[in-house]
Amino acid sequence: MKKIYMLFMVLGIGGLFNAVMAQNPLRDNYANLRGIHPADFRNAYLRFGINNFPGTLSPSESVAANIEGGNIGASTGFMVEVGRHFYFNYKSHMPVRYGLDWTMISFSYNQLDWSHYARERNNALSDEQKFDAFSFTGRLGPAATIALTDDIILDTRVQVAFGLHSLGIYYFDADDDEYFSFGYESGEPFESPSALYFNPNFGLSLRYRAVGLAFDYSPQKIGYDYTSNEGSGRMDFRLQNLQVKVHLAF
Repeated sequence: MKKIYMLFMVLGIGGLFNAVMAQNPLRDNYANLRGIHPADFRNAYLRFGINNFPGTLSPSESVAANIEGGNIGASTGFMVEVGRHFYFNYKSHMPVRYGLDWTMISFSYNQLDWSHYARERNNALSDEQKFDAFSFTGRLGPAATIALTDDIILDTRVQVAFGLHSLGIYYFDADDDEYFSFGYESGEPFESPSALYFNPNFGLSLRYRAVGLAFDYSPQKIGYDYTSNEGSGRMDFRLQNLQVKVHLAF
């Protein structure tokens, strides 16, 4: 009986593979009639995956020093985005398309976990040093799509990212009367979004037909007002944002 199941499984997978591969002649014939390259170029996309801000908190440094150094205690988070390519030469017979890549909306979330930092500094409130960070971003910029083969497609992009961050830290140590806060103090991150920011973004996607992987890197500069036991003011700090995601093209 197991052999029969295995046989049907092999036949099913083989049939599915043949059905998918049968699309190639149809696509090639359609492309030849129109005089365009037969590669599987697609316009729209959905991406989702992990969102990361590399950096490790140093308990030997103050909260302000860590933040100024780009270390905000962010754990690995998640993101999702949708967008579309607008090609200027969509009907070209060449294996390259160029135009604009417009990421209409990109949403990400990370938790800022300062618990280990607090424990290393003997803070009795170490279990409470966790905060939320959100971002809402759009991106626009030039892009080029290269057909390495008819089915393997490489997308490259250089974009300007614009959006808002909603994040903050309220670190408090009752033993030392030490506190530092920016963004929010009540635990509601949406109460104090950052100013609108503009940052560069560099990315590429490699896919087989409709499915692939995408990578984006964005150096960011963010400004927030802060208060602490030593005073108050405004802090500008830099973050390195790295995203690795699944790319679905339509």
